[in-house]
Amino acid sequence: MSASMPHEDGIDHTISLMREGYLYILNRRRSFNCDVFETRLLGKKAICMGGKEAAEIFYDPEKFQREGSAPHRLVETLFGKKGIQTLDGEHHRRRKEMFMALMSPTNIKGLADLVKEEWISAAKKWEQMDEIVFYEEVQKILSTSACRWAGVTVPENESKIFLMI
Repeated sequence: MSASMPHEDGIDHTISLMREGYLYILNRRRSFNCDVFETRLLGKKAICMGGKEAAEIFYDPEKFQREGSAPHRLVETLFGKKGIQTLDGEHHRRRKEMFMALMSPTNIKGLADLVKEEWISAAKKWEQMDEIVFYEEVQKILSTSACRWAGVTVPENESKIFLMI
């Protein structure tokens, strides 16, 4: 299989990945006209893939393990402890099933409407402020929107603590 797999020439492509972000794999898939290719990232061989068949392989629990596979820092900052991305087996299936039950077009539109409301509200407050810390403000917008959407009330005096979790 690897003989027919396209290979990105060069010693390392980490900088390209950092520069292109999420588009890195998509850009290569388009240039190779293939859903799978080999490259080098952080000095190591990496296989990148995309598309429906790749997703089926990636989500096959016999082929990939989530628990313990992500670096601790990523789990702490992006996924959260016990996040669905870190679970396997029955725990993962139940958690994903619960999450996907919320993903109807009506619910997604409701979330988008809440986020829009929060952005508008925040922008009005910002007009009256001399200085804002954008990162913190966006955290407030997104967490407030998510909590409202999920029906979770977060008291104002606890919102700062909530954002740090």
